[in-house]
Amino acid sequence: MKSLLKPILLAAMSCSLSPLKATTLTPGEIFEKWVKVQYIVNDRNLSDLIPSLNEDYLARFKKNYESNLPLLRTLQPLLSHITGDAINASGYNFQPPMLDAMRNNIATLFSLFDNNPAQFINYLQAVNFVDPSETTDKSSNFNFTVEKYKAFTRLLVCAKTPRQDEEFGIALANRLTEFCYQTPTFPLYQTTLQQAEHHSIARMLHTIIWYNIIGTGWKLWHADCIKALQTAAAAGKRIKYLAGGNDVYTLLCKGIYNITIIDPFLPSQARYYANGWEWLLSGNINDEIIGMFGDQELKLVRTNQQDGEIFIAKTGGQYAPLKKIITTWTVYKAETDEQLGTIVFDRRFTQQSDLVPDSSYEFLMSYDEFIYLGLPSTLDGWGITPNSLDRAFSCHIKQLRKPANLDFLNNLRIASITNFADLKFINLASDPN
Repeated sequence: MKSLLKPILLAAMSCSLSPLKATTLTPGEIFEKWVKVQYIVNDRNLSDLIPSLNEDYLARFKKNYESNLPLLRTLQPLLSHITGDAINASGYNFQPPMLDAMRNNIATLFSLFDNNPAQFINYLQAVNFVDPSETTDKSSNFNFTVEKYKAFTRLLVCAKTPRQDEEFGIALANRLTEFCYQTPTFPLYQTTLQQAEHHSIARMLHTIIWYNIIGTGWKLWHADCIKALQTAAAAGKRIKYLAGGNDVYTLLCKGIYNITIIDPFLPSQARYYANGWEWLLSGNINDEIIGMFGDQELKLVRTNQQDGEIFIAKTGGQYAPLKKIITTWTVYKAETDEQLGTIVFDRRFTQQSDLVPDSSYEFLMSYDEFIYLGLPSTLDGWGITPNSLDRAFSCHIKQLRKPANLDFLNNLRIASITNFADLKFINLASDPN
């Protein structure tokens, strides 16, 4: 082991060496990835789609159905219920005008998603929704099952533009996430995990949530989360962003300037970091980033950098040494040099002691990482004990419209363990490596 780690250790130490001359870069050079792909999604009511249940919607529905027919064929009994038999055992008929039964059933589903997702689950149970094509003992079948429920989501939620599809998809996933992990409805969700006859429902729920919030939504911010963070910042609070990488561009654009990010910055996760993530962590005092963040020109100056000890982390399936670093970037108005705040990158793993609630800051995480916060170590969790956290613990989730409390975290933990033991489906979170 020592012979393998020694050259890697030397390489890790040498990477921190850099020229003494300070460097000035633009936001585009460092945050180009976020500039291109990040945006803020507004909360959308699924009921807002009801007025558009017309011939145009029917044409989009037909196109989506035909392009995904091999995936959706096994859902024919359910789709027959939903479409008023426009889809049936003999085939399908989407000739306009849309059947009243189809319009009314889809409108009812959209209303249930908004107001009572539990009734949607009750509906699926009432029609005995079971897809016999699904198996729990062959992981090779997971891809088909996942793609099938992704196609089912796109079939129902087919707005006029791809951007609207994404917003309504996030909205649907938000409502289903609240149903699954908030205390009042968690027991009903548990029945889908524990009872084999309802496993198809659990797989549908997991896929819709994963696809919209983690698969495509990992890069997005929910408008309600941003508003809550702006309120906290205006009250003088610092944002403690756990496992946040270099994801500060949108926060800076929205006037949130006091941020501490605790993250091990695993090289295997570089695709989720800013273009210049290594330079942001380790460079020279007085390095600068100058340019427009939203509608305000800012100047970020590296004002402190403390190199710490080496820690061992699993990255890319292998263990490697990484160096602890605490780097502070001070945020100024570019025109006046008025100090607005500081961004601190603290390269290390999150610890139990980091999760103590305090009136001076608020927690922030991405949904994917929040799942790992609650997982046991045996499921690649972070070694945190949720039951030992203060009952006042609450965390903003960048893709969710509402903060998650301790019960939410504990319910996620229980569901992840049950998923592993009983459902044996895809993990609730993404691959940690």
